[in-house]
Amino acid sequence: MKVTVRLLSGADHLSQILTGFQMLSRENKLTLDILDCRKDSPVYQEAFLEAQVNGIRILFDLMDGYWYNRPETVFPLYHSADIIFKRSFSSVKNSEVFGAFSEKIHPLGFNYHVFCPGSPLIGTTSKIGF
Repeated sequence: MKVTVRLLSGADHLSQILTGFQMLSRENKLTLDILDCRKDSPVYQEAFLEAQVNGIRILFDLMDGYWYNRPETVFPLYHSADIIFKRSFSSVKNSEVFGAFSEKIHPLGFNYHVFCPGSPLIGTTSKIGF
């Protein structure tokens, strides 16, 4: 299985998702291609990571709450995603804020700050790693 990950920001919250993909790649469970798109990303100040798995676009929204620095750049990401995992999850707020997109949104669950050696997030995050 091939997974392409697009780093859209450098937020610490992304480290768990990226680490999971890196660990699966090291175990030869998938082929991982990491595209560091942070430099030109319109959502650089947010906490977003996109992954494409078997043609399915998955968006990880790891922002706290429902306040975005540039909401006009977030909604196109929500629109183009097939599945969205959101760190701060409320079905009521999802409906209010995202309307038609709310059916694609699922709770992410717990989020921990971890990373693997070789992660492009090292240097933008703390020095604790696994």
